[in-house]
Amino acid sequence: MKTDVTEAIQIALRLTPALVALLALAGVSGAGEGPAGSLSQDFDASVARIRGAIPGGRELSGRELPPGVRTGLDLYWGEAKALAKAHGPLATDFLLAQVNETRPGSGRTVTHEFALATLAALAVDEDAARTLARYVIDDGFRDQSALMAVTYAPPAFARGLGREALKASPRSDWALRAAGSLLRLFGEPADVEALRQIVEAPLPPHMAIEAMNRAAVAADLLALRQRLSRPPGQQAAWAEQDRAVWRALYSRTTNDHSKYSNLKYIHRGLITRGRLRTDYLRDRLVASPINSDELILVIWTVADQRENALIPELVALAVGKRDRRGYALDALLSLNTPEGFKAVRRLIPPPPTQPANKPAPDRDQDAGDGRRAWIYAYLVNHSSTADRATADFWNELSADTAYPPEERAAFAQARDRVRLMITPGTMGGPRP
Repeated sequence: MKTDVTEAIQIALRLTPALVALLALAGVSGAGEGPAGSLSQDFDASVARIRGAIPGGRELSGRELPPGVRTGLDLYWGEAKALAKAHGPLATDFLLAQVNETRPGSGRTVTHEFALATLAALAVDEDAARTLARYVIDDGFRDQSALMAVTYAPPAFARGLGREALKASPRSDWALRAAGSLLRLFGEPADVEALRQIVEAPLPPHMAIEAMNRAAVAADLLALRQRLSRPPGQQAAWAEQDRAVWRALYSRTTNDHSKYSNLKYIHRGLITRGRLRTDYLRDRLVASPINSDELILVIWTVADQRENALIPELVALAVGKRDRRGYALDALLSLNTPEGFKAVRRLIPPPPTQPANKPAPDRDQDAGDGRRAWIYAYLVNHSSTADRATADFWNELSADTAYPPEERAAFAQARDRVRLMITPGTMGGPRP
């Protein structure tokens, strides 16, 4: 008889008959069905198919990424549910052995992640759920692939494990981050207060890592509050969108060229799964605090989906003091819509004529002039948006005599740079 994990996990694992029936209909029932075959052979065959399905573009630039990129454990999930259905809970010990034999650093990541995904698919069974929970807890919440797998398990299980991580958080930074993530994605109103107390607790001096972890939990807490503020009938859809973004953000990639390239890779996987809701994107654009890389993914998605309705939120980001202002400006151009270009033009209006006897500007005007100067300098010198419509936009501004000659010349240079970047056979300039 296996020793039970903590009481919180046991409570989370008392699944209702309705939930068991629902998951069984989805193809994850506890009893094995169809030809059983050899578990080991079936497992190895699944791993081979997964390896064959991994896109070959992980080492390519963002512009060359293949369309089949997936995030989180989505690439594994179909195979995991099929293996769980074929072999049922009897596969639990075998899967745990695979997990332990292929821990991070072993060079067998695909096998490790597939075993974890299959345990998550089996987590409707209490024994399999306890096994997965025990592995995560005993490992100190360090295995990020295991944490990812938990997000595919039944919500009651993931929520219970998040609360268990919260109990361990005073002794472990890993547990604190895991608690924030799991309760962000699966938490209930009662979990808001527990996270708030951690975020607002007095911080001892010289605790930079603790401050960074609390900032991450604060961002997770805000996401949880945003979900719970939605009408009850909308919360499930909002949560599904948030899981997709979180899984993309924490996906493992093998593209080590740069952080920017990695973000482009996982963003491709995010948009491959389908559109994100406008109301969800709006919530995340205005969220503060928010993980800065997550904000980039959200901004890119807004641009890809041509979300004209979110132009006011992009403008607010561009003119504000928050991080990633340049990405918001690029997104306004990348919308490739008349509304987006009009918004950019309003951000860099022609400078007023300066009469010789004009009085000294006040503080508000100074701030506005400084903001306009920064936006202008970014757009003409650093913007990475490169397409025909953007080249035409710069060409139009370069011919507008309302702007002084030096600015029209800068607009012409921006136009020429964009044309060079989109010309076949040429190398685009690097992103700043």
